[in-house]
Amino acid sequence: MRTDPEEESILRSALTLQRRTLWLGTIALYDDRLSITGWSWTGAVDHTLPLDEIRLVEIWPVPRGVNLAIFPEQGASLYCRIAEDLLRWGRAFRGEDRVNLTMQPDHYPACPVGMWARPPLVGTIPSPTST
Repeated sequence: MRTDPEEESILRSALTLQRRTLWLGTIALYDDRLSITGWSWTGAVDHTLPLDEIRLVEIWPVPRGVNLAIFPEQGASLYCRIAEDLLRWGRAFRGEDRVNLTMQPDHYPACPVGMWARPPLVGTIPSPTST
């Protein structure tokens, strides 16, 4: 499904992908789909995911590294970094009945910083020990 250049997106932000080259990457939310566009080594990228086919979206409000993960019903998960408006994306997905949203805490003490590290799930963060 190609993105119609005349159609207005609900929300649009700059995007980078974890462990994939994507120059001038953009993520856009439309009424019925999520669109990722940009350029890779092999040419133009235009990846469209219907909202009905997205199982889960996770968001981490962290200053560096992965801050958005998209888990489709089928196919590979996408680990991304949205450059700006992350909380607006959280509000947009929260209002979408077809997509499950998980907002993760903003601190990961054991997580290395950078695009190559995915923050651990909430259940894997050790509880602080009392002294």
